[in-house]
Amino acid sequence: MKTYTHKPIEVEALQWTGNNTEEMNKFLKSISITVYKDQPFYIRVDGPAFHKVEIGDYVVKDNFAKYYKINAMKFNTNFTSKT
Repeated sequence: MKTYTHKPIEVEALQWTGNNTEEMNKFLKSISITVYKDQPFYIRVDGPAFHKVEIGDYVVKDNFAKYYKINAMKFNTNFTSKT
């Protein structure tokens, strides 16, 4: 049996605080989603599936320009900031 290491990838991400609507709308502009202050919203993932993004969740754009959401605990466990 072989063992493997997960390749590190660089992603863009933004945490939804409920108060950063302008920043989130700018981040999601390419997928035409508008978010409103203090409200959860949905992003489409592959196929017909949607992810509900709630306050505290991160929206991540991967290196294939796909968006998905990750809860804060999982994000903070698996990602570190470069800046």
